Amino acid sequence: MTNRNRRLNLSGFAGILLAVLIISHRIQAHAESLPTKGTFRDVYQVNRAGVGRFYCFIIPKALKEQLAPYEGKYIELEVVKARQPVNPGPAIVDQIGKVTELSGPPLRLDLQAVPSATNTGKTIDVIYSLANVGKEEITFDAGSLQVGVRGYRPSSNDEGQDDFFLTGYTRRHLRFGGTLLQRLNFISPMNPGEWTHFYTGNVLLQPGETAPFVLHHVELQPGQYELAGAASFYPTNDQFVPVVAAKSLDIPLTQQKGTYDASLEAQVQVTHDDEWLVVDGHVMGKPGAEVWLFTLSDGGKYLLPGLVQLYAVSGDLLPAQLDWRRPDGAWRRTQVDREGLPFMFRIRQADRFSSSSIKRIGFWTVTQRGIEQLTLADELAEIPQRPLSPWGQTVEGCRLRIQMPRESFKAGEDIRFFFQAESDGKRADMVWINERSLKTHVVVTVDGNTARIETTGISDGHVNLFPFQGEITLSSMDKVHEGKHTLQLSVQGDPGTYTNLRGEKFRKFNGSLLSNVVVFEVKREQ
Repeated sequence: MTNRNRRLNLSGFAGILLAVLIISHRIQAHAESLPTKGTFRDVYQVNRAGVGRFYCFIIPKALKEQLAPYEGKYIELEVVKARQPVNPGPAIVDQIGKVTELSGPPLRLDLQAVPSATNTGKTIDVIYSLANVGKEEITFDAGSLQVGVRGYRPSSNDEGQDDFFLTGYTRRHLRFGGTLLQRLNFISPMNPGEWTHFYTGNVLLQPGETAPFVLHHVELQPGQYELAGAASFYPTNDQFVPVVAAKSLDIPLTQQKGTYDASLEAQVQVTHDDEWLVVDGHVMGKPGAEVWLFTLSDGGKYLLPGLVQLYAVSGDLLPAQLDWRRPDGAWRRTQVDREGLPFMFRIRQADRFSSSSIKRIGFWTVTQRGIEQLTLADELAEIPQRPLSPWGQTVEGCRLRIQMPRESFKAGEDIRFFFQAESDGKRADMVWINERSLKTHVVVTVDGNTARIETTGISDGHVNLFPFQGEITLSSMDKVHEGKHTLQLSVQGDPGTYTNLRGEKFRKFNGSLLSNVVVFEVKREQ
């Protein structure tokens, strides 16, 4: 690894007794003994409740004054004596020795809370960004970042103000915390508009550049909170430096409106490709706006950092699936001017058997100012809906049906179709197929003859919980001759009961499901 291409990864956060968060990528404090002496490196932090935290340790009130000059700094701390009163539970420092301030990372993590882009007044967006404050370019994995909101957590024991661990802090102080989660995309969480995200992956930062991310639609009751985030910078393969940040947050926010006006607009053309909508367009900066996106370049097109959403005629969001060509390489900062950036993707409803008509395509993206909402297409022409196929025979309260994406295929083209399975829940919860039994349990016949399957959305040795659906493609090695043909699918389940790690039991479907029969045609290409 060279200095010109340094990696950024995440340091983990482990839960401990009383849900106090421990900053450490090495210690998972679940019923294990924590160290009681030694020399450790980490950032010393004092949270909003006033509790001092370092590595896997609580710093008692009596030692806070000694460490006050190092708050928020990366240090090496000699722990002369510590104790762990309860296992699992935190380690508490009783005596410290030498303290050495270390060089910090060339990255800064910034946190900000603003009213949500939807402006409902009930939720906030957390804008968290990584800035390159060094003198060299840095490439980091965005899926490594963690961010979240900490707060006082209610408990039946909160009324007691006793100092249970003899730290100088009350139980309420020690219960200030929360879970920080990995956010794998520029915008999280994935809902609404399920299956419309891509994973960000590597982002490249030149000196002075900042990459923004948004955790949106966080709903909080009025009170005192703290924004928190974490990552780790790796100057070499075997070294890491923590990158952490925290910021006080009061709910409700004092500001009542968004922090900026819309700075982008889009022009697109939408065409149809079977069940897909193909979106081909430009995103442009409005006059006078200085706006940047992190993009991936694919020749003359760009992949944009955003969330695409489908809306029904009723205005409801539709679960969707996004398809795009992902170029190799890291995301790079790109200015969006009036000439604009060309982009293209395909999107369809995740429910292949939906009867809802698509009316609008929305798009959320992240600029250096935060999240911005665009309408890519409005008042779309209604797509003719194919009549839904009838169900096959009901067995054990379960049934199966299939449907072709269109009535005909070109000669030599792969034959594909959709399937859907559901249960009334009275006798079966899932289809289970034993490992190595897929070929005998999932069978497609064309004109009564068994056809080879290339890909299938049904798995062996894995859970297929009702209801489920997917797409099956026949093997390209089997050429279907010209003319009309019939196609049918059968799915057999292996009986028994499935128990997951939480002890929940699921009844396996016992029997064979036979779908309806569909007719399709193979035509010679003109």
